Amino acid sequence: MKIKINNKIFKTRYNEQDKIIIMLDNDLDRLFFKKWKDKSNGSIKKEDYVEDVDFIKVTERGVLKNCFPLINMNEDYVELIYDSYKVIN
Repeated sequence: MKIKINNKIFKTRYNEQDKIIIMLDNDLDRLFFKKWKDKSNGSIKKEDYVEDVDFIKVTERGVLKNCFPLINMNEDYVELIYDSYKVIN
């Protein structure tokens, strides 16, 4: 699956728990996801830090609603959490 975030296409995969994983291979991507995660610090409303992102699969395309990144300790990948998705085809 591919996900478009901030005008960049990321290749993703699912882990063993069926969570979406984005591998981070450069410092700009790490910085982007850190800044996105930092928006939640001190924020009261979820709407202040979640974003909707486009996804593209082989057979469908759509939008992941209310996404939020969880960066692992080694900062080599991000787990993308989302509330729901909508297929647009």
